[in-house]
Amino acid sequence: MNPLRILLLPFSCLYGLGIALWKGLYRSGVYRTGKVPVPVLSVGNVTVGGNGKTPMVIALAKWLEERGHHVGILSRGYGREKSPGREVVVFSGRGIGKKLVGDPPDPRVTGDEPALISSRVPSATIALSSDRLEGARALLPFSPSVIVMDDGFQSLELFQDLSFVLVSESDFLKILDRSGWGCRDLLPSGRFREGEEALFRASAVVVTLEEDRSPLEMERLRSRFDLYFQKRFPARGVLPVLFQKVVVSGIFCQNEMGSGETGKGQGPEAIKGKRVVLVSGIAAPGRFFRMVSGFGAEVLGHLSWSDHASWNEGRQKEILSFLESVSGNANPEMILTTEKDLVKWPKPIHLPYTVYSVQIESCLLEPAHWESILLSVVRKSSVAPEGETPDGD
Repeated sequence: MNPLRILLLPFSCLYGLGIALWKGLYRSGVYRTGKVPVPVLSVGNVTVGGNGKTPMVIALAKWLEERGHHVGILSRGYGREKSPGREVVVFSGRGIGKKLVGDPPDPRVTGDEPALISSRVPSATIALSSDRLEGARALLPFSPSVIVMDDGFQSLELFQDLSFVLVSESDFLKILDRSGWGCRDLLPSGRFREGEEALFRASAVVVTLEEDRSPLEMERLRSRFDLYFQKRFPARGVLPVLFQKVVVSGIFCQNEMGSGETGKGQGPEAIKGKRVVLVSGIAAPGRFFRMVSGFGAEVLGHLSWSDHASWNEGRQKEILSFLESVSGNANPEMILTTEKDLVKWPKPIHLPYTVYSVQIESCLLEPAHWESILLSVVRKSSVAPEGETPDGD
């Protein structure tokens, strides 16, 4: 353990105590968990950083829509500029709330991830609220048959019919190798938001794979987790393990005429051998770098901002200055950013090189395992029982 982590360890123990007290208030009934009359599927994690939550929310929403469901999506709307008196915002790509959020939705009002989700699942109705129960209730007048909650595992104020806990493959392997995690792994010394007892609340663990795995390899990982979990929590029973892989589904060019519209998508092989400069404001910039490098691009440099970083007048100057610093004898052939970042960029944006965005999507591996868990909940009636109020009271 490095010296900084040792220095922060007492604060991690205090943090863990605070989390335990907070959860105890719910168990004792001081705080109450509310329920809504439609199934709530939560996508969350127990670590900080990007684990593929947003791609999975999009994948689940599309999966549900393909089976005839009207999907409501619940988000905090990180990075949005809240309007006074409008803590809860409801909108959709079908025009709901367009006077408030714009058409297409303005990420300054919605946050970058909700704007991205709306562009990928325009028929879904999205509610933004830091109070998840209040946000879920705000969705009910729009008749969702199921609600998908983004980054909701720690939102104890709203009952979750299914709770998916995402972990990266590297974190998953560390958990197995060390037989769990403890106080030293909690924030701020470590990366975990809660202790391992949090898995009691989970319906399934979702491992975001970082490399291709055969069905046999996935089954071996599942067996190793079963041994660990049964040893640590024998009273809990089996906790299913699912797998997803986040893949590049296309490279998209901004319209060269400056309209900001997305051009025709290309496969990731389009960047092979190209000299590129990366610009991003995401939780895992290193993963973005490795992804692009893995497709054979020559990365001249990576300008990285903090996750959910907002766009301001100085950003374009930063990009221009960075381009000048990395060009040297080899000029870039393209600027590559993420789809999540591009929704915040002004349209048109005037830069000396063409801007491309990387679109990613979640592949839910071993579909039969996913269907078994999902259909156990979404088959429930989406209509509130007669005489029951929308908030479930």
